[in-house]
Amino acid sequence: MVEDSPLSRARNAQAIAEAETVDARAETVLARAETVGARAETVGARAAAAAGKTREYDLLEIAGFRETLIGMVGHDLRNPLAAIALAASSLVRHGSLNPKALTSMVQITSGADRMGRLIDRLLDFTRARLGGGIPVKLERSDLGEICKRIAKELETGLSARVMCDCRGDLTGMWDADRLAEVVSNIGGNAVEYADPGTAITITAWGQEGAVVVEVGNHGVAIAPELLPHIFDPFRRGKPTDVSKNRSLGLGLYIAHQLVIAHGGTITARSKDGTTTFAVMLPRFPASTDGSSRT
Repeated sequence: MVEDSPLSRARNAQAIAEAETVDARAETVLARAETVGARAETVGARAAAAAGKTREYDLLEIAGFRETLIGMVGHDLRNPLAAIALAASSLVRHGSLNPKALTSMVQITSGADRMGRLIDRLLDFTRARLGGGIPVKLERSDLGEICKRIAKELETGLSARVMCDCRGDLTGMWDADRLAEVVSNIGGNAVEYADPGTAITITAWGQEGAVVVEVGNHGVAIAPELLPHIFDPFRRGKPTDVSKNRSLGLGLYIAHQLVIAHGGTITARSKDGTTTFAVMLPRFPASTDGSSRT
């Protein structure tokens, strides 16, 4: 039988009150713990943000130093390399070398030409990153003729099989030498990553107010995570048995910058073993007075 005396009821009321007090204190402790945890998270987030900013600053500083150094090296190498190329070419033209020496001079000339192109790329990279763009000289040009010439150069220089198809009016106001560099860079990249025995395609056609050039190859597709960064400097695909040439990784970046300098766009798509780079150029970019445009 449960006791229901006044004393018992008082004791029960006191026990309930004490229990409620303990619960209240427990809730207070939990609330304080949550507050401490939130403050700890805030401190941690601030520390992480500070560390991130420090790392970001360090990376920017390193990138800036690298770009300045590249520009200095490229500029300082140009003059002595030009002297080497000139001397080698003069000896080749002289005609008094024995066959072995002549072969060596031809190799020196070829190597100097390749180094010259690499230095030009480094200087273009520096201009694009630090100077506000690569300058172009706009004049009446025929993109169809440019594509056909580069196709022959790829076939001769890289022993590639190139199919070139040019249709319609392909004339406009452009820098012909720079557009040749665009097609050559994209075409060389296509040759480098194509499956052996497959053909590279260069297709150009005219539209109202613009022309389009597409360069395609058949081979290993560009990785989806790499595709958004394909035009970043020093960016290359993973080494494969097909791609044995280790270049600087500036070709596509410079092509992108040159297309931008002409007021155009360049995109890449890669799926099911086919990779295509598409360039669209306005026939008459904003500056058509024949002066340099940056």
